[in-house]
Amino acid sequence: MRRTELLLLNQIVSDVGLMCSVSLDRDSKNIESRVEKEGFEFITLTLPTFAKGIERCLALGFFEPSLFRAFKKTRKDRGLIPAFLQGITSKIFDTDGSLRTNVSIEAIDGVRQICLAFNKTKMECTDARKAKAIEAYVKCERDLSHFRIMEWPGLRDFDRIARIAFGNVFCEVDRQVNDVELLPKHGPGAVTDRLVGNAKWRSLAWSARLERIMPADAYLFHNGIEAANSGRGLVFLPSKAEKPVKVIFVPKTQKTPRVIAIEPSYNQYAQQALMRSLVKGIERSKLLRNCIHFSDAKTNGDLARESSVSGKFATLDMSEASDRVHASLVHRLIRDFPSLTKAVFSCRSKCARLPDKRTLRLRKFASMGSALCFPFEAMVFYALALMGLHDFYGLSISTRSVAKLSKLLHVFGDDLIFPTEAYRPVIERLESARFKVNLSKTFYSGKFRESCGVDAYMGHIVTPVYIRTELPKTRQDAESVSSLVATRNLFYRKGYWRTARFIEENILDRIGPFPHVLETSALLGYTSFLGSYCVERYDSVGQRFVTRGLTLKDKSMADELSEGRRLLKFFLTRSEDPVEVESFERSTRRGSVYTKIRWTTAY
Repeated sequence: MRRTELLLLNQIVSDVGLMCSVSLDRDSKNIESRVEKEGFEFITLTLPTFAKGIERCLALGFFEPSLFRAFKKTRKDRGLIPAFLQGITSKIFDTDGSLRTNVSIEAIDGVRQICLAFNKTKMECTDARKAKAIEAYVKCERDLSHFRIMEWPGLRDFDRIARIAFGNVFCEVDRQVNDVELLPKHGPGAVTDRLVGNAKWRSLAWSARLERIMPADAYLFHNGIEAANSGRGLVFLPSKAEKPVKVIFVPKTQKTPRVIAIEPSYNQYAQQALMRSLVKGIERSKLLRNCIHFSDAKTNGDLARESSVSGKFATLDMSEASDRVHASLVHRLIRDFPSLTKAVFSCRSKCARLPDKRTLRLRKFASMGSALCFPFEAMVFYALALMGLHDFYGLSISTRSVAKLSKLLHVFGDDLIFPTEAYRPVIERLESARFKVNLSKTFYSGKFRESCGVDAYMGHIVTPVYIRTELPKTRQDAESVSSLVATRNLFYRKGYWRTARFIEENILDRIGPFPHVLETSALLGYTSFLGSYCVERYDSVGQRFVTRGLTLKDKSMADELSEGRRLLKFFLTRSEDPVEVESFERSTRRGSVYTKIRWTTAY
């Protein structure tokens, strides 16, 4: 049993009891007893189902006992509500299961905080769960094999919306492909050829498929002279020699790992070029810029909060979203633009290598890991949701109807917001294309909404503070130390004083004291409502007051680029402000962060 984590959860329970003016001592003992019997999975897997059940009951407007099978029921004379956390759930529901007219927001927030605190903690899954994730990946491909685009009843409407909504954007990117104006770059993540840092910029590997539409001499060299001098090092890979994407697991939760596909470096390089132009085109489009979002989730979050009061909009989430975008849907989306189509599918990996060494031919367009995954899934979801809105309002698809209904639709990845009244037609259109709607995270009734990290009930934010990493043991656990300091500050801001104090005294004491700082400081430290910060001495050289504390720093290694490669990297990354000279001489090791003690300002 993880004693420290359990003690931390007990402090959260204690703070919730104070917030709701009830005693939860019996519930703390109940949690401890069940953890002893069922292990830590009770906290990470079973407790979250209680919160999800409460959310669904809020949407239904009454208490549904079948959603709480993992929790003991109370005596019949005390109603339907389970004995667990009854002190605060009774402030949400009456004994007959009906939703109270004077629902306690503190109780809703408290239940969710207790049950979801460890819901998103990054942890390694068991081998059995990893095997289950592999089979889910294979099953998804098997399911997509039954989708026939030419037999799909929504094909005609999909084509019309694609032409109206994306025609201008695709036309411009198609022209850029023809005129060799795309700006590629290497992504920050891992690649199948195991290149890291500046080694990616030195690579001269290119696929024969890419060469036919994106010539290497135009994209791998900064000018023709370098292409002539260095072009002899080019390696063109025929289709059979191309490496499949490598499917890997990264820690997500104890329930399931996050499945990511690692792309070859040359594919990722070309994908970044197309992604840049597509995203820029959509963000400049008068029609699309206010309904398809790529970097700012604030619009979706604000709408979720507003709709928790008005009920005007529904929030929808999908399961296996990126893995269910069929390649034929993307092809249909861009088929009127031959150069763009050829470029997109020339940098798309056709096969995947699974962790159990099986190789799978892909029917999906791309998994997470491809730079084109996010923009194309957003475009496909936008088109399908818009089809559903046309169905509901009984409108024929036209330029005017698309412009009108686009104002009612907001897409951020697989998070969709649209008018509540149209939820059935939208879901039907999505499911007709083999997508799975995550009903446990989709809300169209009641006063609860959830989108892009914002959970709201009746206009009140009830998003819990998540403990996202396992608790650090030493100062060298840099990511965990940073995450836990941030978690302490979130609990403090929320008014969970005991929890914040517990983190300070009983966990971080093994790492050392932390100063009080302002949010703008580079030091890791505690923030305060008073705006106070520590000052230890005066730095006469910098003419400022400084404090000694921990900062985060990326580990780097010597990785110098030649002049030609430097110029190429400079021209392709200069839009990213600032461009540091050191980046041409050293490379940051991916995922390697460490803590360093230094003197700097706490403000």
